[in-house]
Amino acid sequence: MEKIKINDNIELKLNNVIAHKLNDMIVDQLDWEIHNFENKIALLGITCISPIIVKSSGTKINEVGEIRVDYEILVEIEGTSNLPDYFSYYGEYHVPNCVQVIFDDSPEYLGMASQKMNVYFYEMNYEDNGELFTIISNYSEENCRVEYFKPIAKV
Repeated sequence: MEKIKINDNIELKLNNVIAHKLNDMIVDQLDWEIHNFENKIALLGITCISPIIVKSSGTKINEVGEIRVDYEILVEIEGTSNLPDYFSYYGEYHVPNCVQVIFDDSPEYLGMASQKMNVYFYEMNYEDNGELFTIISNYSEENCRVEYFKPIAKV
C-alpha cells in the first residue's frame, strides 16, 4: 500500500463553506484558534459535513524572530441560516490546478509528505503561490490520514 500518494492537476472543490480568517498569527496559536472555531460551530448548532480545512499562506518572520502566518479555517456545512458575522460564507470554494498529496501512515512520518511534495514540485519545475490547504480526516497515535493541496502557480 502506498503511504504517500501524489496526484497532479487536482481541483479542490468545496461547497457551502464557512470560514474564519486569521491574519499574522503565531504558528503556536493555530490549534487554539481551530478549537475556538469548532466550539463556535457547536454552540450555534451548525452541522459540518467535512473535516476542518486549514489554508496557510503568507509566511513571514517579524522583527523579534517570530514566525507569522496568515490562515483561513474552512469547513463545509449543511444549510446557511443564521450565520454570525464571525464567519465568511462561500457557496462554492474552488482551488484549481493543485498537487494533492495523500498521507496515510503513522504521524511520526507526516513530515515526509511535505518533503515529498517539495521534491515533486522541484522535479516537475513547478512554482507554488505560497498557499497550502491541509485536511486532517483521521488522527490517532498509531495512524493519520492527511491530505495536502498546493496550487501550482507556474509551470
